[in-house]
Amino acid sequence: MQSRSQLCLDDCMDPLVIVVTVVAVVLCLVLLVVGVQTILVLQQMRQTLARVNRLTESAENNLNRAIAPLQNLGGMMEGMRTGFKMLELFSSFLHKQSSADDEIALTDKAKDKTDSK
Repeated sequence: MQSRSQLCLDDCMDPLVIVVTVVAVVLCLVLLVVGVQTILVLQQMRQTLARVNRLTESAENNLNRAIAPLQNLGGMMEGMRTGFKMLELFSSFLHKQSSADDEIALTDKAKDKTDSK
């Protein structure tokens, strides 16, 4: 008669059980390697995104530095345009004043001529 432990070993060491166990162990190892590689890829991706972020911030800062003088130039041009409008209005006001003074002078001369007759 065989002992109980001997019976368990004979039953447990079926070739199918050994193959399933080996396949399960290999599958676990493969999944472990895939998981580690995924983590490494995600770390690389994070580093790359950080570099891209720094690059875009640098480009934005350089662009803002280049645009600032142009914005100031635009403000200066707007100020000059307003100044020219004011000068134009002032000159038209002076022209109206001088033409009004000329009319008054002409009417005074005309009255003087009619009074002297």
